[in-house]
Order: sequence, then structure tokens, then C-alpha cells
Amino acid sequence: MGYGIVVLRRVRGRGRWGMVGKQKNVESNLGYHLAGKGGLAENLVEECIGWVVKNFRKCKGGLQYLPVGVKLHVLEALVRDRLLSDSHLEYVLDPSFTKLSFDHTHVGDAGLAAVSERCPRLVSLSVRDCPGVTDAGIARIFAGCPLLRDLIVANNEARLLRKHSLRVMRSNCRALRRLCLDHCTMKERDFLELLDAEGGFIRELSLRGCLVSDRWLSAVALKCTMLESLHVAGAKGLTVSGVVEVVRQCDHLGALDLSSLPLTSRDLRMIVFASYNLRILNLSFVRSLCDTVITQIANSCPNLERLIVTGVHGWKGLTLHELLYNCRSLRELILDNCKDIEDEAYTLMRRLHPGTSLETFLEAAAWHDRVQQSSQLGADGGVLVANDGIRFCPRYPREVTYRCALEVLSICGQSKVRDSGLAGLAPMCSELQHVNISGLHRISNRGVKDLVTYAPRLSEIDTSLCLQLDSAACDAIGSALGGSLRKFRAYGNVNFQDLGSLGTTTTNLRVLSLYGCRRLSEQTIRKILHNNPGLEVVDLSLTNTSNECLAALAGARNLRTIRLNSCPGISTAGVVILSHLPVLQTLSLNNVDIDDDLLEVLARRTPSLQILSLASDTSISDRGFILVCRGLPKLQRITVSCSSNISGNAIGLVHRDRPGLKIRFV
Repeated sequence: MGYGIVVLRRVRGRGRWGMVGKQKNVESNLGYHLAGKGGLAENLVEECIGWVVKNFRKCKGGLQYLPVGVKLHVLEALVRDRLLSDSHLEYVLDPSFTKLSFDHTHVGDAGLAAVSERCPRLVSLSVRDCPGVTDAGIARIFAGCPLLRDLIVANNEARLLRKHSLRVMRSNCRALRRLCLDHCTMKERDFLELLDAEGGFIRELSLRGCLVSDRWLSAVALKCTMLESLHVAGAKGLTVSGVVEVVRQCDHLGALDLSSLPLTSRDLRMIVFASYNLRILNLSFVRSLCDTVITQIANSCPNLERLIVTGVHGWKGLTLHELLYNCRSLRELILDNCKDIEDEAYTLMRRLHPGTSLETFLEAAAWHDRVQQSSQLGADGGVLVANDGIRFCPRYPREVTYRCALEVLSICGQSKVRDSGLAGLAPMCSELQHVNISGLHRISNRGVKDLVTYAPRLSEIDTSLCLQLDSAACDAIGSALGGSLRKFRAYGNVNFQDLGSLGTTTTNLRVLSLYGCRRLSEQTIRKILHNNPGLEVVDLSLTNTSNECLAALAGARNLRTIRLNSCPGISTAGVVILSHLPVLQTLSLNNVDIDDDLLEVLARRTPSLQILSLASDTSISDRGFILVCRGLPKLQRITVSCSSNISGNAIGLVHRDRPGLKIRFV
């Protein structure tokens, strides 16, 4: 271990661990090796950093001589393993650090005091879920880090940002741009004083899950004149008047998160009506969402770029074409698990296809059928006027033809959508790059073929749980997209017997999921793995994968995640092949026959492994369990079977050595 010997060898006569040789030369050589040059293997570097973390007390005296990059790696390892405490920070901090994250660690006020003294150029700090942090620690940060721009103190039960820290912030730290107080306890008086001090600088404010009032939002509207993003998802105590005041007063507001709020449809229309500059809107789990709200968005938010609506039931989506017609900048539309959206919502989009004038669009028979009971036609040439006063106002003249800018579309879980809906949507998809149609169990091969034919730029498609699809759909995807496809997911598509041209024309896949495709032959799986050496994530669970298939992954040097659950054709010899992959982070081998010898190989050859799942593997004993837990320095979570031969003594030993390691029994 050249790295460990050079850096951590005991200095004779000094009684501590430190550097040997000339400091400048050693540091430069160490940085050279850490960059992956100089012939030092990457796994050796990881082993040495893991050794430093485990033996921190022995080598802490020499850490001050390490280059900045190595200190940062050690600090990240301590945070990852949840071992970081105030006593560690004294030895690993460096004045050049600008961004620090201590989320879910034991860092307290003493640690923040060390940060304020040693990191004067700190720009971003996150202490999410750190129970040891109090107002005094935050005050020290404000006093010593005048350049601080981002502060995240979410999920903290202690009252932060009180009178003392606010006084220090007012005098020393006037550059705060992003403030996240999610699920925090804070008094109204303190919040108002905070806005008095920093309101004019804050660009992004997050109050998710907080107990707020309209006075809070009134103060935000008055003080935060440059506010660009507001997140109040799940906040308690606010009403529509406070939100409306913010969107009216903050001219730069571009992102608004209202998910999980108990707002009525009238409340939503009032908010949207005042949100002309809105670019990002999240209305997930807002139960009162209806078609008239979407019409109001189409009328009032012409600059909208991203709309997220997930988990809303009762909404039929029959005004989505109005949204797409007026919002020409809309690039991302997420409508996951909106189970009541009708197939007609997409068939109505036929009138938006290129070459169709607005006059034809407004006179469509489907439009009249939709509103015959709830609306009336005005005298202005067919413009819709609903009973509640909301009417669609086309933003573009009739002679202008329509062109859709949509790049990301996710409509998973919409069980009422059929091939006719995809046929109506497909001709607008010339710019589409990512599409998720998983769970649309009524669509067939024809619908998928229509979609991919009109979307030549498509690089990601998810057809999971589309139970009517078969090998012809794969052939259509491969023929239309070929080498441009980067991600393909087909979870639970049990009718796939062959991948057709998908298995031969795709050469640039990064993500491949064939979970549950039991009818695929071993030769088919081996062919697609061999043709895509750039794979990063692979899921072959419940398939006919064999050791020969895994041999095709030997050249996948970028593979980070592989799941091989319940693959009876895999043995120890096949998994040994995977142990040579240099950046493997997640390995799932549930219901696969492995033993302690294989775990010893993994512990020796896969230092980058972070998540390991071995459920239902009953042959594992104390020896293999201890070897893999001790030998993998980055391991964060391991799952083993309750029926394994692991004793309580082995579990206790691992807990003492790796207190941050999560051990799960199933």
C-alpha cells in the first residue's frame, strides 16, 4: 500500500502519525496518484482512505499535511458513514473549502465554530438533520463566513436563527441567496427579523412542512423583492391570500411549489392568475385540481417551462391541449399517477398538429362534445366560455401553425389511455427526448410505434408494465431510435420473447432494465449486453441470465449498479466476473446461491461498493459477513436474510467497527 505507507507511516521519534519525506514532494505525488495517474490503482486509494476513516485517532496528526483533494475525500467518507463529529473537523478542514455538507451527522456547535475559523471562504453549508446544531453554532458561521450564500438547516427540531444569530447575520453576512428551513421550528418574530436583515438578497426560500401564517408570506412579499423560487409544499397554516400576495409582489418569481396544500380550485385559479412570469409549477397531490385550473394556467402563464402534477385523482385532463397551445416554452410535463385522465385528453391534441390552423382547432367537434353540459359557446368565433367564468383565450393568431417544444413527458399509471391517445399525441413529439408510458396497460404495439416514429430525438423510454406489448414493440423502438437510445426500461413486460432490432441496433445504452422478462432467451440478453459496453445501470432480475451473460459485462467499465435477483442461472463464478468492475456501487443478489468465499472476493476487489443486498442467501456465516463489512470502506447498507448463519456477536462486532453502516434483515 504505497499510498498508506507514504502518508500514514509513524514518524520515528515524534510519537504521532504524520508525513515522511519532504512535504511538498509528497503532496504533489499524492495528488498525482489521486487523480488516477502515476500507476496507482484506484481501489488502492479507496482502501487507504477507508483505512484512514477507521483508524482516525491514530493518523489524525498527519492529516494536516495532506493535499486538499485527499482531505475532501476523507471528509466525504466520514459523512457518508455517519461518523463525522466535532472532533474530526479540526483535522480535515481546509481554508480552500467553499461547500460543506454535514447532513445526518453528529456535528454540533463546536464543529461549526471550527468551520467558521478555518473556512472563511465558505459559500454553501448544509446541516440537514443535525440535532447538535443550535442558534449559537449558526451565529458562529455567520460571524466567520461573510461570503455564505446557501444555508440549509432543514429537519432540525431546535429553534435556529434566533435573536443572537440574526444580529450577527445583520452585521457580518449580507450575501445569503438560498435559505432552506424545511420542517423547522421557528417563531414568527424571528422569521420577520430574518427578512428584515436578508430579505432583499434572498433568491430561493423553502418552507416545506413548516407552520407558517399569512403574515410570514406578507413579509416575504414585502421584503424579498428579488425572490425567484418559493417552496411551501405541505406547509401548515397558510391561506390563499398570502400566496397570492407573494406572486403579485415578487416580479422575479419563477418557481412555485404548492404540492400537498389544501387549496380549492378557486384558490388555485387566483394564484395562477397573478403568476405571469412563472416557469416551474408543482401541483402534486392538490386534490382540487380540475380542467378549469389548467385553462387558467394556459391563459396566465405563457412562460411556463415545467409542470408537475402527480397523484391527483378526479382530474380528466381535457384541457391539456389548451395548455400546450398557449405555453410554447413548455418542455417538461409530468403527469404521473393521475389515474382519471381520459384517453380523450390526448386525442384532442390531433387539432394541435403542425399544419392545422387555430380556426380548425377551435371548431373541433370533440371540443363541443366535451363542454355541452358545463359550458356555452361565445359569439367570438367558437371561444369556450365556461359557467364559472373561465374561458380559453388563444395567445396566437389563427394563421400561425402549432409547434410543440415538449422534451420530457411522463404519463405513467394513466390506465385509461389507449392507442388512440398516443396517436393524437405522437405527431407533436418531434422534440421529445424522454418519455415514460409505464403502467399504460391498454396500449399495444401500434401505439408505441406511432410514438417512436414521430420522435426521432428520443433517448429514453420506459414501457414497464405495458402488458399488451410484445417483441414487435421492441423491434419498432430499435428500428426507429437505434444508436440514439440511452435508457430503456421494460419492467414486468412478460410478453417479450425477443428484442428484435433493439438488441442489435442499440450501441449506446446507459440504463437497461429487463426485470421480469422471463421469456427472453439467454442469447438475446447476452447480445444486448455485449453491444452496449457503456452500460451504467442494469437490472436483469427474474430473467434467464446466466454466467455467460455476465461475461458480456466484463468490458462495461462504467457499470455502477446491477441487480440479479432470483436468477437461477447465476453462480459464484458469474459474480466473480462482476467483482472486476472498477466503479461498481450497487450489487443486488437476492435469492442467488452465494457463499462466504464469494464475499471474500467482493471485499477484496470491489472497494467502491456502497449497497449490497444478499436477502434469502442462507449459506452466509459470520466469516463472510465480517469480511465484507470490514473490507468495503464505502459500504453504506447491507441486506441479509434472517435465516442466515450470522450470529449476534458478529453483528455487534460490525456495529462497533462501522457504526454508520445500516444492516437490514429480511
